[in-house]
Amino acid sequence: MATAVPPPAPAPPPPPIDHAHHSPPPHIRVIHKTLQKSLSNDEIPILDFSGGGGIPEYHRKRLKLHGTISRQQVREAFAQFTRAAGAGEEEGVQGEEQQDGIQEEGDVEIWEHSSVPGLQLIPSLLPLSIQSTLLTALLTTSLSDTSTHKTNLHAHYTLPTPCNFFTLPSTTVLSPLTSIHKPITLAQALSKKLRWVTLGGQYDWTLKQYPTDTPPEFPADVAGLVSGCFPEIVPQAAIVNLYSPSDTLAPHRDISEASGAGLVSVSIGCAGIFVIGCDGEEEGEVRWAWHSVPKILAGTCPVGLEQWDGGSDSWKGWMRGKRVNLNVRQMWG
Repeated sequence: MATAVPPPAPAPPPPPIDHAHHSPPPHIRVIHKTLQKSLSNDEIPILDFSGGGGIPEYHRKRLKLHGTISRQQVREAFAQFTRAAGAGEEEGVQGEEQQDGIQEEGDVEIWEHSSVPGLQLIPSLLPLSIQSTLLTALLTTSLSDTSTHKTNLHAHYTLPTPCNFFTLPSTTVLSPLTSIHKPITLAQALSKKLRWVTLGGQYDWTLKQYPTDTPPEFPADVAGLVSGCFPEIVPQAAIVNLYSPSDTLAPHRDISEASGAGLVSVSIGCAGIFVIGCDGEEEGEVRWAWHSVPKILAGTCPVGLEQWDGGSDSWKGWMRGKRVNLNVRQMWG
């Protein structure tokens, strides 16, 4: 089950932790702001593997096949994940065979872009059935454990434990911790207020670092899926970002982890624009690269995911206006 991928060169140590508060380089800020306003800019060609408008010449000349992952390996990882997540292997396999636009035969191709050496691109790795199961694992199983996995809501509201956002009555009220905020319902939380969930190591967004105490256990089902596809990664912490079409993610870089192991990022739902690049002094060190999300494209969720409901018919269609990104990190080692 070995992958046919050249072993990655070890990443250099991360920049000092106080660099996490540095401002992004000017060219990253300009690209982010430009794409936030409009995608119709010939000077910034967008790489899109979906095939709708073809790959621009700028990117086509810079893309090269980096390696492959065996089809057997990913199938076994998917089957193990569906069993661990309680979805049932038969459901996962049947769903995989019905996917449009997913490479079902042959090994999975890994692409690299010469402008950002080390960045590995794997278009459409997860069949829609696995994406659906992953959504359930992240947004019902893990999110419900509000005593272990924290959200942006924890700082301002009292959350019941457990708290299944999708199966509790949508009128359930979350009471604010202070008078600064007003009470909100679960419906309001899911529509717009819920922005992120942290799994495993609980990232401190203010200090931009991880606590020194022993972190909560990383969800085993999600860890198995990630490690099954990428054995060189030990999942120890993750952030699940939830986007609506009007949301953005400002330019930043992830340098709080002591490990130089790669970061695995998986996006589900509506399409989004992702910007990544290094500054002049650290060109090529992609693990510490600057990146941002200037725009989420409304109405682009795959049809097969639109009916995901988190276990309640009242939430069918919720994914039509959402993009869920899971980014998994190895904190040390």
